[in-house]
Amino acid sequence: MDVDGIRLGVDFVKKLTQEVTSCDVLLAMIGPRWTDLRDERGNRRLDDPSDFVRIEISTALQRDITVIPILLDGTKIPRANLLPDDLKPLAVRHGLDLRNNSFHADLDRLVRELKEDSLTNAATSEGRRVSVGPPAPLSDPTFPALGEVVAGVRKFSRARVVASVFASIVGLIVAGLILPFGETLDKVCEFFPCPSRYAWVDSNPVTVSKYIKSKTTFEMPSLKQADPAQSPRRYVPPPTASCAATESNAWKLKDGTIILENDPLLIQGWVSPSWVGQPEPPDWSRFDGLAKAKFGWTPGFANNRCSAGARCKISPEEIKNQSTPVRITVDRCNSMYMGHDANYAPDGTSMTISILGEADTESLWSVVVPTQTYQKVPLWSSVHIDAGTTK
Repeated sequence: MDVDGIRLGVDFVKKLTQEVTSCDVLLAMIGPRWTDLRDERGNRRLDDPSDFVRIEISTALQRDITVIPILLDGTKIPRANLLPDDLKPLAVRHGLDLRNNSFHADLDRLVRELKEDSLTNAATSEGRRVSVGPPAPLSDPTFPALGEVVAGVRKFSRARVVASVFASIVGLIVAGLILPFGETLDKVCEFFPCPSRYAWVDSNPVTVSKYIKSKTTFEMPSLKQADPAQSPRRYVPPPTASCAATESNAWKLKDGTIILENDPLLIQGWVSPSWVGQPEPPDWSRFDGLAKAKFGWTPGFANNRCSAGARCKISPEEIKNQSTPVRITVDRCNSMYMGHDANYAPDGTSMTISILGEADTESLWSVVVPTQTYQKVPLWSSVHIDAGTTK
């Protein structure tokens, strides 16, 4: 029953009672919050004798009208101790589970049983109807009783029942009385036009990766659409950054020490810390000992490789010739970090951010930025949505 359809000045309680009395069947949509929904004062709505949903269900129970609880996606029949006295008989009414993974079969069962009842009562119930009550009672009598559908019981059809059930569920989701339950409502849309809205919806993030070892600005690719017909897309915070260790060329010295390809020894070579013969007389064997302690082999300075008054040297090529090339994993991720300088364009279609710091070798850094697409979505969509406009 749509309370908004009641004429001004009419006793809405009396009108609701009349309307329910004229029904053969009342479908009571019951969601997870049905027994505990509360008004603005914190009182349970089921406990309000003037709540119009309580009035409808109570009237049907008192007049022994068939009341079928429609249990949404796993909701259980309320226990009698949770119901006011006039609704306690509802606890023993056999209900129908309306589940996401068996929606069509559940709905077919409901239609089949309603048709069977309509044939049984055909002689006396012409022009009566099915009433669908919302899952949660409301204390505000001006709120519409969502989801009622008027249909002669001898004219039950799958489409009519789908329409009534769907209208109740969608209306209650819009009112915030029940939570959406996934693909169930998407399936209903096969039979009934679905309300929708346009909104910014989370979409695939964009990732840019680079091998870096010093401050680098990452510029994300533009999201401007060349075709105006395409859905707009934008970057949204927060960006995230990750770093992965990399493999690098290195050299294993005779003594087991491993040095990277960019080590100064392999770029400039080795130079003795002092001059030969200063301050003492020339002693090349001492420098051979220094080199052996450093590299694990003797360069032979005693054979006059370096003259008195000069420093002894070993070239990068000689060090490599006496060493073994290897590949090693190098992790310098702790040497760098993502800055706080994220710069978004006003329309969100471009964005830059920097990775700061410095390391002695490259690491693979990846910057990931979430995106959203402006698109048409169902009212009950469970994806992350920024507020949009109802269509």
